[in-house]
Amino acid sequence: MDDLDNDLPEFQTTSTQSPRMSKTRKGDTQISTAPPPPPCCKILAVDDSPPILFLLQSILTPLGHEVITASNGMEAIQKFQEESPDLVLMDIMMPGMDGFEATRQIKDTPNNGLWTPVIMLSALDEPADFTKGLEAGADDYLTKPIDAGLLTTKIRFMQRVIETQRNLIYNMRFQSIFDNLLDGIVTSDDRGTIVTFNHAAERIFGYQANEVIGQNVTILMPVAEAHRHDAYMARYRTTGETRIMGAGRELQGKRKNGSFFPILTGVTEVSWGGMRHFIACITDISERKRSEKFNDETRRRLEQYHKHNEEEKDILSGLMAKIVRRDGLEDPLLTWHIRSTDEFSGDVIAAQRDPQGKLFILVADATGHGLAAAISLLPVVGIFYAMVDKGLALPEVIAEMNKRLREMMPVGRFLAACVIAVDENNRTFQIWNGGMPSVLLAEEGEATIALRSHHLALGILSPAEFDHQIQQVHWTRPARLVLYSDGLTEAENEMGEMFGMDRLKDTLNSCAMISVEHVLEQLNQHMAGRRPHDDISLAIVELR
Repeated sequence: MDDLDNDLPEFQTTSTQSPRMSKTRKGDTQISTAPPPPPCCKILAVDDSPPILFLLQSILTPLGHEVITASNGMEAIQKFQEESPDLVLMDIMMPGMDGFEATRQIKDTPNNGLWTPVIMLSALDEPADFTKGLEAGADDYLTKPIDAGLLTTKIRFMQRVIETQRNLIYNMRFQSIFDNLLDGIVTSDDRGTIVTFNHAAERIFGYQANEVIGQNVTILMPVAEAHRHDAYMARYRTTGETRIMGAGRELQGKRKNGSFFPILTGVTEVSWGGMRHFIACITDISERKRSEKFNDETRRRLEQYHKHNEEEKDILSGLMAKIVRRDGLEDPLLTWHIRSTDEFSGDVIAAQRDPQGKLFILVADATGHGLAAAISLLPVVGIFYAMVDKGLALPEVIAEMNKRLREMMPVGRFLAACVIAVDENNRTFQIWNGGMPSVLLAEEGEATIALRSHHLALGILSPAEFDHQIQQVHWTRPARLVLYSDGLTEAENEMGEMFGMDRLKDTLNSCAMISVEHVLEQLNQHMAGRRPHDDISLAIVELR
């Protein structure tokens, strides 16, 4: 705001209906007694980018603000003179006159004696750009891309400063309005002596008005802030230079009891009674700072937890990979796929050839999902590989797996599993299925055969009760064995329909060469982008 002359007489009250001050002749200033303007603002938005102007209008218009637009500096000055806006949003980089020069000229243009804040919006984010903007007369500076929340917060704060200025100019005689403002209002003269102190200020600082009126305003500041304020006032009295007008600043306040607390303050300069006065609009932001501190601490702890959790996951992933992944999974007879609903899968596929060359394959589905289910798989897979490497027969492998699971796993934890042993030389395979879906045998030219489960899952029965009898099957022509978890057949589409056994059989019978890729293609078409609710495992074994 341009400084008003020191020799201005006291404001004269008039009954004019204009809500603003008006200059009638040099040295004469009149003030309306009409109610102050509504809380919404007339905002001049200046930017050479139509999308940016549209964005600003879409943010501000729903809040009730009237938005006037200009696309360059010259047009901005013209609109400012014609419309007398309450606030200006100014871009910097524009053709012709840039935002710095436009701001200087706007600040030099009278606006009915009122201070009009200018907020610069720019992609320039170097400290030198901030300094240049403030030196040009801007009251605040925001960088692009525009943060709608921060912008509206800044505008709300500027609104409070503007409203405070106008309320005090138009209604200084009405103490009730002054005292009922929610923010603390402290008015001081050009020597820093407190002139007025409203009820909100009394609540914020703990002083009664009669205790501080006549005292220097530094009574409300810590020593360091007080020294800076004294230096500023001395410079102001000598040079008339103002540096704290308008912009919201976070400072420290000092209560009557000597405690310090954070405040947000904006200062407006006015002139009445032939004297300059400073109006400070003060908000106690202690609660906001406590909330920010709590949020920062919470964020820090969450980041630490996340980092620690990720480290543990990496360790477990590496451990599982070492235990589960063996060369047998690359066997030319086997193709497979696992799709998990979590970072860790509760399904597992393991494969290994024994010393005689038989190919053993395990497909298992643990109770539950995620990490807990994945951990329960580790001992089973380890036992499977160890027993196969020793050359044990399939019944012995199954019996040992059940025994160890029964010993190690808590009550209620068990493992549905299907284990097969393929003997290519004799064209036979052995199968034990405990709690898994039927294994499908698809021979060329023959209907698909379902080999059903006849046993309970591993880990339920004691060794004495456990049935490790196996089924042996001989094949005479090329065929394929299809092993899978119930996550595949129970996968739902958007209508809640499951993929199902019949659709799986149709998929297998519809192609000349059965493959994992073909089954997954049909499954994906069925699910149409939906996430499965259970882990899905699929293994296809070629029987030559």
